[in-house]
Amino acid sequence: MDYKLFTLAQRSDKALELLGFPESVPNESSSSHFGWPVFVFQSYSGRIYWSRLAECFAEHQLFLLAQNEEIVASCYTIPFCWQGDKESLPEGWDKVLEKGCLDREHHHSPNALSLLAITVAPEYQGKGVSKFLLELIKAYVIENHLEYLVAPVRPVLKQFYPLAPIVEYAEWKTKDGKIFDPWLRVHISLGARIIKFAPRSMIVEGSISEWEQWTGMKFPASGEYIVPGALSPVTVYINEDKVIYHEPNIWLKHNLA
Repeated sequence: MDYKLFTLAQRSDKALELLGFPESVPNESSSSHFGWPVFVFQSYSGRIYWSRLAECFAEHQLFLLAQNEEIVASCYTIPFCWQGDKESLPEGWDKVLEKGCLDREHHHSPNALSLLAITVAPEYQGKGVSKFLLELIKAYVIENHLEYLVAPVRPVLKQFYPLAPIVEYAEWKTKDGKIFDPWLRVHISLGARIIKFAPRSMIVEGSISEWEQWTGMKFPASGEYIVPGALSPVTVYINEDKVIYHEPNIWLKHNLA
């Protein structure tokens, strides 16, 4: 593919048009954020730390550029310190984002890179761009002398099966024996392996009115609700004016050998 990989630090002129890289966390007026529902970025860590990616980690925000200067795809990452075992791996997306920022504040030198999100421009989807980008990211990690590349993966089709436990979903296969989820399949085809499940990778809590704005739904009674885009049901507590969502992800570790 005739695309080149750049970091945001190398091409800061692309910051405003970088796909899905807002100046702040998306709000209720946004319909989605590079294919993710708006409420995902309303987690505590998302609200506090997401904007720091551009401010403090520009050299680790990667994107593919076509010859015509069009952004083909972008990848958001966070460097952090990790012992290399699943026990010391952060709980999920929220915690690895937080840990990377706190490691930097405490001047700890990172040895690992975690993917946070990858987006491909609509006109380039279905052309193998995400796999090509992941291969370049692996090379980038090696070139920058980091030991590990991991990702709390958000399975792309899990939103259509919110009642299925994430552990069972990861084992699903197609009729021809392939891994059911296409995004999970791309990672594993490049040598990644599942090392941990993260049933509470993101925790999003908000008032009933906030969730109604984020989803366009009404929540008239307490209980569990299926929300479009959510990977598991959300729980509504009417008397407490509270809605809680626990997003399940799958931790993958890429082989850099």
